[in-house]
Amino acid sequence: MFSKIKVQQNLFCLLISFSFCSQAQQIDLPSFKCFDFEHQEASFPFFKGDDVKVVFAIFNVKAEKEIESWIDPLVQKFIRKSGLLDAMFDAEFYSISFLNELQYNEMKAAGKKVENEISHELKSSTLYSRENKSTLQSLLGKKPDTTILVISGSGKLIGSVSGQFTPEKMEMIEDWISE
Repeated sequence: MFSKIKVQQNLFCLLISFSFCSQAQQIDLPSFKCFDFEHQEASFPFFKGDDVKVVFAIFNVKAEKEIESWIDPLVQKFIRKSGLLDAMFDAEFYSISFLNELQYNEMKAAGKKVENEISHELKSSTLYSRENKSTLQSLLGKKPDTTILVISGSGKLIGSVSGQFTPEKMEMIEDWISE
């Protein structure tokens, strides 16, 4: 009896994720300005090439446990490609932290100290934004502390997951990239 209920729950979750996938491909993301460590502007969503983009959106920089739970798995999969099959996931990786004015000024004042805390391999893909995060959060239908966005080369949202890292969430990301 228990296993039958568990199978039904898993099927229900799978159907919901497929439903979200097909709907999400129709969603255009809002554009906003962001900047890198050298305070050079970039525009989100990124339209460099046709590759899928995996974007780690950090809406609350104080959510350290949640942020830390994702960093290593994302770096291993999309930057170092250290897993046996990771090379098959052709996606560009970015991290965007949404900062309020005070946080931005603190980061700017800390300068090299903040830059030195970020690993060399992440510097070129780490961005910050002072834009209003609620526009993107409302599009996602929730107000999470962190969200992983999978974005097509044309700038459409394919799918997103929020909260702490789980292997199941990473599998969903892999599936969206593979489509």
